[in-house]
Amino acid sequence: MKLKIGYYKCALFLLCAFFQGKTFGVSLCAQDLDAPRFFEVNFQSLSTTASPVYGVQPAVLPGAISPNFLFDASLRFPIELGGKTKFIGQVDVQQEIMFGFWEAREAEVEDIHLYENRLSLIVMHDFNEEMRLYATFRGGSGSSQVFDFRNGAKSFNQVTLLEKRSPERKWGVGLVLSYQNRFSFLPVVKYEGPIFGKWDLDLLLPARVLLRRSINKNSRLFAGVRASSGTYLVGDNALQSDMYANTSYRRLNLKGIVGVERQISPWVGLRAEIGANLPYRSGLYDLENPRLEIHDFNQRIVPHVNLGFFLSLPK
Repeated sequence: MKLKIGYYKCALFLLCAFFQGKTFGVSLCAQDLDAPRFFEVNFQSLSTTASPVYGVQPAVLPGAISPNFLFDASLRFPIELGGKTKFIGQVDVQQEIMFGFWEAREAEVEDIHLYENRLSLIVMHDFNEEMRLYATFRGGSGSSQVFDFRNGAKSFNQVTLLEKRSPERKWGVGLVLSYQNRFSFLPVVKYEGPIFGKWDLDLLLPARVLLRRSINKNSRLFAGVRASSGTYLVGDNALQSDMYANTSYRRLNLKGIVGVERQISPWVGLRAEIGANLPYRSGLYDLENPRLEIHDFNQRIVPHVNLGFFLSLPK
């Protein structure tokens, strides 16, 4: 409990420091926040499980289950940047720590570690100064093993987006095709630009809807809603009991957030968010029948905290 309270206090301290334009008594001055970013790291809280999986009828006391957490990192690297067509590579890794499995032998709630690793190829083609085509091809795995390429763990994602740009705004439409034990299709709508007064809208449906306002050229305030999801194969290596092994854990939640980003040097920037986790889905699903839910973790609405940093290319 002390660790959790300290975590939230740290986030609030960073938010206050960013608003004042100082961190640890040092005035911050750096480049534009829109500089290209090539590395990002985030550590954030997720919702708390309310209904753990019962192997034997246990007595789980209120507050005995800790909040779930997510660590993610992303690295971009250039492949070909010349001409009208550009190629960029990206590596994403994340680890989700989830509490929600009752271990009868130990008489406690067991935590499992879930891993996602993805490799992406990003293609950008400029038809002219106004029209650009984005295409992202992403493959990887999500599992209770660090590297797992069994059928239930493998994933593929392809995004195609046609964007029109002007000096003030960007807007676009596209389609997402994804597969991890089942196929899904989603339309994509994008808009970046002014909406009213000094506020801009950063919209990428169905992923996020954010209002942004620049404090100065290297500080920005934002507020809105962002989606977060995860799909993992729960293998027999994850649990003491194999009763729920070899199932698919799927999570989908919305986060109502307010936060700040600040570039503190030509290379380094920081981000802090607070808000609420709004769980939509969190359960175990049958691998053979992905629509069959085996167990619902019934996660609660809890506070959200995200602390992160990013590295940018100096202009």
